[in-house]
Amino acid sequence: MPDAVVNSTPIISLHCINRLDLLSKMYHNVYVPYGVYEEVCVDGDIGKETLFSFPNISIQKITNENARRYFKTTLHKGEVETMILT
Repeated sequence: MPDAVVNSTPIISLHCINRLDLLSKMYHNVYVPYGVYEEVCVDGDIGKETLFSFPNISIQKITNENARRYFKTTLHKGEVETMILT
């Protein structure tokens, strides 16, 4: 199975239909950028315990903060971090 870096849209959409488990079943490791985690768990309606209930889903912080400057400022933090981690 491949690994995946996911943005907020698949997490929110799958959570809405109670099928967040599909991410865990389709991918070996699912990496959620920290900015996406903030969007869906801290600022959003998905509890962190829901996201962490799947052992192969993990939160990843970007290690190259300088890479942000290559992306337009109109993008959200989570979108930029998803592209950097991909």
